[in-house]
Amino acid sequence: MLGPAFRIASLTDRKGTGVTLFNAVAIRESKTKESNLIFEARDHNAEWKRFTQQDGMRPIVQFATVSADPAPASLHNSVWVKDGYGPYTWWASLQEIFDLVRKEQANNRRPIYLASTVAPEGQSSEADWGPDAGRAWEAFFTATEEELFSTIEFYQRKNWRPDVIAPYWENGVLAFMIVVVDNSDQIDWRFRTHMNLKEYQAESAAQKARGLFPLSVSSYGNGADVRYSAIFVRHRTPTKSL
Repeated sequence: MLGPAFRIASLTDRKGTGVTLFNAVAIRESKTKESNLIFEARDHNAEWKRFTQQDGMRPIVQFATVSADPAPASLHNSVWVKDGYGPYTWWASLQEIFDLVRKEQANNRRPIYLASTVAPEGQSSEADWGPDAGRAWEAFFTATEEELFSTIEFYQRKNWRPDVIAPYWENGVLAFMIVVVDNSDQIDWRFRTHMNLKEYQAESAAQKARGLFPLSVSSYGNGADVRYSAIFVRHRTPTKSL
């Protein structure tokens, strides 16, 4: 159970076959933002209307999972926050999401969350946007695991960093959506991928000790073979041991 000073900042699910597994990141802020969560809901229309129209919130995470019922159905999951920025979100086909991301770059909006799930109704893809705050960014949509590494290495040399990593399956092939951003403010960061659970837990503990937190955590793989990717960024200066 989270304390009142914490809120869920990131939520994803494992992309692959097997039981549904979730990855969540909770943060504690000096100035707490009002937030809310919809978890595995079959019908979320009432909550959506209340959060947007009455509570002034926006979704920062949205994705579908599939129920384990004899007749599988899509379940809605989303994280909401009240931060003064209105909601801007889309559910569409993968190609439509790709096109919208490129289009919204001209409107000073940057994708802060991307997801795609193979649902009973077909491929369900989502994107949530936030203000780009004048920060340059680029997005890639069909990277292989090898291209994921080479893309991040290329932009690291340009003094950029990864901001969103979203694995997905299409026609049985694993691919990644990537958002990279200008890192001119020199935030410390670290990226790791293809980690098993023990490797991810060890990496997370090591980066927490350095004052970095998981900005983005995703997982993929079938059955018990689950692999993790994570972007860690600086949020505090580590305390020196005496």
